[in-house]
Amino acid sequence: MYARRGVVFASGGFAHNADLIDEYWRGPLYSSCAVATAQGDFIPIAREAGAELAHMQNGWLYEDILEKAAMNRVNEDKGIPVPPGDSMIYVDRNGNRVVNEKLVYQDRNRVIWDRDKNGDYPNRVLFMVYDDYVAHDTKPTLFWDKFRTPKPYIIEGQTWEEITERIEARLKSLTSVIGDFELAPGFAEQLGQTVDRFNGFARAGVDEDFHRCENMSEYDWHGIPRPGNEKNPGMFPFAETWPYYCVLICGMVLDTNGGPKTNSNSQVLRSDGSVIPGLYGAGNCVASIAGDGYLSLGSTLGPAATFAYLAAESVVQEAPRDTEAARARYTADTLTTSQNS
Repeated sequence: MYARRGVVFASGGFAHNADLIDEYWRGPLYSSCAVATAQGDFIPIAREAGAELAHMQNGWLYEDILEKAAMNRVNEDKGIPVPPGDSMIYVDRNGNRVVNEKLVYQDRNRVIWDRDKNGDYPNRVLFMVYDDYVAHDTKPTLFWDKFRTPKPYIIEGQTWEEITERIEARLKSLTSVIGDFELAPGFAEQLGQTVDRFNGFARAGVDEDFHRCENMSEYDWHGIPRPGNEKNPGMFPFAETWPYYCVLICGMVLDTNGGPKTNSNSQVLRSDGSVIPGLYGAGNCVASIAGDGYLSLGSTLGPAATFAYLAAESVVQEAPRDTEAARARYTADTLTTSQNS
């Protein structure tokens, strides 16, 4: 009603809107480092204006510590960019590895939202398991201090059976967040076998299952290897002595990045490809040019700044509107609707 040439939305995604997550998102989402006001305000406005929505299941994928997410879904310490250490693996509820733990986060975390034949999300909780060296590693690397002991969310055990019992107790305490989620029978035994298999790969320097640290991006993200590791900087056999540790992991997003489609001028589009006059969007409130991918560092800020600039360039070329007439029409339409109801 008051915009003379147009309106540019840059209101963020919908990571903290439970209704929109249930309607559109790919599965359970327990946290995001987007601000609490990332409620998808642009979505209903764009839908009402006739916009076509796209990429609504997508976002900038990350992972979080489940017990921290359970306390506050607005993540204030940026989650887990790189899982810590070399003597560390992620396992599922069966005790099996399910992913290359050193993949870039957008690719690493897809497995969390994999669905089984029953439509459930068996990986909605994963288990980071690591040894005492990693738990006390002081190398200056990305956020590893989150996993240095002691911390309330870190489970410690002297046997696989003890760790299993403590995991089960934690899962029961989190039922209100994650629903019914149990370890599979035989988890402790399988976890021990999985660690033994990983140790063999680490000694050889080759991860035959998931090809961990076979490309330079994984080398760079992992950081410098520990002294004595000359095979693969991202892998080292677990210590032969206990304790070992476990942290419960869940999926998060930096933010969602689906919304109305836009063109190269940041103009919002209808399903037939036509422009909705005067309506623009940039950033996480619109369908990202990255689709389901991650372009590089700055994939959120770069396109947001670029397309906000393009929107500004375009909106100033819009023909000025008669705002008084627009407000009069709106008032009349509102009055008519009220009388008819």
